[in-house]
Amino acid sequence: MGYYCSQDSQKNMNTSNHLLHLITSMTKQEKRYFKLYAAFYNKDNACLQLFEIIDKEKPQTEPTLHKAVQDKPFRHQVAVLKNQLSELLLDSLAAYHAAKQSSFQIRRLLTHAEVLKNRGLYEHSKKLIDRAEKKARDTHHSEFLLEIAFRKRNILMRQLAHTSETHIEQLYQQIESDLSMTMHTNQCLKLMDTMQVLAARYAAIPLPGDQEKLHAIAEHSLLLDGSPADSIEAQLARANTLGTYCILTGQIEQAREHYRRAAQLWKSLPDMISERPSLYKRYLLNYLNCLLDGTDEQEFTAVINDLKNLPVSLSEPENTTRVTIWNIEILYHLNHGDMEKAALVIGEMERDIAHYAKQFSRVALTTLYYNCTVFYFLAGNYRRTLDRLNLLLNERIVDLKHDLWEFTHVLSIITHYELNNTDILDNMIRSTKRVLKQRETQGALKHIVLKAIRSLLSSITAQSSQAIFRTLYTDLATLLHNTTEPEPPGLPELLFWTKSKLLRISISDVFTSTMRMAPNQSYRDMFPLTIEVPRQHKKR
Repeated sequence: MGYYCSQDSQKNMNTSNHLLHLITSMTKQEKRYFKLYAAFYNKDNACLQLFEIIDKEKPQTEPTLHKAVQDKPFRHQVAVLKNQLSELLLDSLAAYHAAKQSSFQIRRLLTHAEVLKNRGLYEHSKKLIDRAEKKARDTHHSEFLLEIAFRKRNILMRQLAHTSETHIEQLYQQIESDLSMTMHTNQCLKLMDTMQVLAARYAAIPLPGDQEKLHAIAEHSLLLDGSPADSIEAQLARANTLGTYCILTGQIEQAREHYRRAAQLWKSLPDMISERPSLYKRYLLNYLNCLLDGTDEQEFTAVINDLKNLPVSLSEPENTTRVTIWNIEILYHLNHGDMEKAALVIGEMERDIAHYAKQFSRVALTTLYYNCTVFYFLAGNYRRTLDRLNLLLNERIVDLKHDLWEFTHVLSIITHYELNNTDILDNMIRSTKRVLKQRETQGALKHIVLKAIRSLLSSITAQSSQAIFRTLYTDLATLLHNTTEPEPPGLPELLFWTKSKLLRISISDVFTSTMRMAPNQSYRDMFPLTIEVPRQHKKR
């Protein structure tokens, strides 16, 4: 369901909210710089007072803002002051980043060159334009090149000499070369963007013909190995396009190679990383996804360290990267059956998360709590499993996808069974059935597990319990081997648990030995339809 707001509320959002969002997005250093900037360039401190009020009170609407300034002498000039404050904020941000980001430096050089040209100081102006061009080429800001060529032409036509014909020829040859590079780059970017849109749709609700479209893009002549990639942007777009296609089609080794090359290209351009950390981060995360099932832990650790050392993006707080790294590290160590290293990551997370939890998105927290829950369950620590389950099931804290929400309810019943909370299980099963029925879930997983737990509650002998677990294993394995339906979340975890019951050993030992023996095996190979269970000798 979409969110609707009236025209009046939209007007409020377009005034106070936009200014509030701008101020909220600023870092402490930027705010400190603005106060110095405003004090120097704006002698009337009304703008600075309005900034302090918005920064502290965070008014969401016009009436709230007017109430916050009702005792100020400028209360009748708020509309004008907001425009002045907005311009002053943007000017200060531009000045703050002018010394740090090459795009701002290039724009500053071109602005200064224009001032000099208008005063007739053509030689001095040309020097600044040349510096801007060198900066643009060195930092791969090709978007400035055509503007720079236009400015060079203006200077050239104002300094006509007997060599001007040669210079004009050279200038237009360079323009044609830059145009050709720009056209090639734009075509590569178009292929990448189209691939991203199709991939997102294909992963969710594919439409007829999407698969053919994806294949056609991957076979495009611009993406072939022998195709020249004139710019850095084109080379990165090519790697990302082919890497995405390989992931979608299950060619993980090839995808890994594409993203490995992209990461190497990024690392050769440290200035580009410092200016576009969010884009670099996306490449690294795609690279990591291709390494989750790999066996080269040294390569995985190196990419994790690259992520940890990544400059913080203005649009993405540092904590967003932190929680992403935790999730990926937990998954990697679980995929390789290394419970000790997974425990170290979770220990670090639990030490730090209390300081940052409010800054994480609900989706990030959901994923993190879910992965921690799975870890504690596979480690056989059912008390901690229950703690994490309670966080997941409290929808006031996190949002769960429909299928994950169903699995956590089933896992909660199993956890209470392991904790011998048998007095509440019968009521829990009835309650869970009722809630799942209200949500109209159709999955077979919940029915299989709830039926088995109910049978276990009435079982009075070890032999009957073993028979129940054998039936449960067969039902779960059959569900796993059913290729006509998607695999329900949590199914492998439940199979590890059932197998541990049949073998009468801890779930941690079953999980660790299975994952370490065959780290690249599919779950279908790990869990055949039938399982050999050693006979238990009767005690004399």
